Amino acid sequence: MANFKQGLGSNLKITRKARGITQEDLAGIIGIHSRQLSKIETGEHFPSCKTLEKLCMALDLSPKDLFDFEFLIEENEGIMTGTDNTTVLQVSKTPKK
Repeated sequence: MANFKQGLGSNLKITRKARGITQEDLAGIIGIHSRQLSKIETGEHFPSCKTLEKLCMALDLSPKDLFDFEFLIEENEGIMTGTDNTTVLQVSKTPKK
């Protein structure tokens, strides 16, 4: 996976489709807008803890199922968080010898 948000979003989308549930239906069940769910599935947004909890309950799965993916960080990639997308962690890999 390209990043953490995309990994979770991809697992969510695969699970939702396997259960035969549309984005609109799942969004309605957990009380968010379908556009927000779409952005979570594409990795554009990351869900809150409460939304994650609702997703797991609605899809009858454990949180570990949503987070079961390969997490890769590219060299010199900054991890953004918060509403202002401030870089809170900068990862620089050292070359292998």
